[in-house]
Amino acid sequence: MQAPKEQPAEDKTSRANKDQQGKPAPRIVTDEQILAFAKERALNIKKLLIEEHGIDSGRLFICNPEIDDAEDAKPRVDLTI
Repeated sequence: MQAPKEQPAEDKTSRANKDQQGKPAPRIVTDEQILAFAKERALNIKKLLIEEHGIDSGRLFICNPEIDDAEDAKPRVDLTI
């Protein structure tokens, strides 16, 4: 009689990142992470406009990103020309 095969231990991180139905659990993102992402995105867009479209850097300004706390808020980017 053979000994039963030992099942590999489930990785704690993979189990922790799933909900009760086994679907990936949503990630929690902090306001600071969102604002850092927005600032990085703005810098990348400014760089693209300068390098790819020849716009003078003195004509481009980056404003501080804001988080819209409204219940029905949608992701957006506001550009002022």
